[in-house]
Amino acid sequence: MVSESFDLSVADPTMVKTRQRNSYQMKKPLVWTLLSIIIAIFIILFVLTIYFGVTRKQNSIEQTSQASITLATNYPLHQTLASPPVERVPTNLQSDIYRLTIAPNLTSETFTGVLSYLFTCIESTDQIVLHLKDLSINFSSISISSSSSTIKTLPQYRSSSYDAYSELIKLKFHKSFIPTNQYTLDLTYSANISRELHGLYISRYIDLNGNNKTFMTSQMEPTYARNVFPCIDEPSRKAIFYINVIHQSDERVWSNGEIQRVDRLDDGRLYTHFTPTLKMSTFLLALIVAPKDDFDCRPDRIIPQGNIKSRVCGRVEILPQLAYADEIAYRALIFFNEYFGMPYPLPKIEHFAVPDFGAGAMENYG
Repeated sequence: MVSESFDLSVADPTMVKTRQRNSYQMKKPLVWTLLSIIIAIFIILFVLTIYFGVTRKQNSIEQTSQASITLATNYPLHQTLASPPVERVPTNLQSDIYRLTIAPNLTSETFTGVLSYLFTCIESTDQIVLHLKDLSINFSSISISSSSSTIKTLPQYRSSSYDAYSELIKLKFHKSFIPTNQYTLDLTYSANISRELHGLYISRYIDLNGNNKTFMTSQMEPTYARNVFPCIDEPSRKAIFYINVIHQSDERVWSNGEIQRVDRLDDGRLYTHFTPTLKMSTFLLALIVAPKDDFDCRPDRIIPQGNIKSRVCGRVEILPQLAYADEIAYRALIFFNEYFGMPYPLPKIEHFAVPDFGAGAMENYG
């Protein structure tokens, strides 16, 4: 027997050689292929990273630039487009008395006005500034008068300008007004009765026979007196009002004062004069013109303190429904007279129910 020794750490030489040759020939192409793929992927990822990084940066810069432009643009525009302050009426002239005659035509929904405006000159000026909106002034009617004996020559009307933003008309004169003297500005004008719920406006209702009817009422608060007559339409600029109304004979009128007298004109219309008000703001002014057949008042109730007349008015068909309001109005005035320890300063107080009204109620004086 022949004995052979085997080294287990050594494989068959032929097998090793064959396997090494086969392994070498198989790995070299595979490595280069894999290496090429890896390099290509790396290059692609690198390129994409750079591309998207640059794109994102550009977008960020553009967005930042746009935001900066927007901010930079909006800020100056905000400053530029901000509303300027409304111009106030100068205090160089003091309002004393408005004598106002209104002639409404409910058919054409228009009215004409005659204004006699008494004022005192506080500081010398050659112009009169008043609030005005949607009124057509007859400039040929403008004149100045005065009862002062110290005035030798009166200012004559020269020209006018209108500030639509501040709703101011500026009447310029050839001569200045002299301090401490009183003057009267007279003029005439015309306008449309509004279909909105402000100024002098048309209110519509259906009468007992089912007919569509209209009447005229008013709402001056907060700044709609300027739609009715030229005035200083600021609450602190108070004055006394003499209101007169020219109307049809089948119409009734109400205002802040009591009816003082009624004249009949040649054309059959009535000229109703009201007692003067106390000194008050323009927004407290009230005026109602309505058909006699459709509007009336409940009987007067006399409040003992001051002999004040209290009543409630409205459409004839709803007067029975106003009994509760009539009672509350009467008791409330008695209560407030006692609570405040001073009497109501006017001779009458009327509560008028209108079919359509923009506010819940309005505190017109009287």
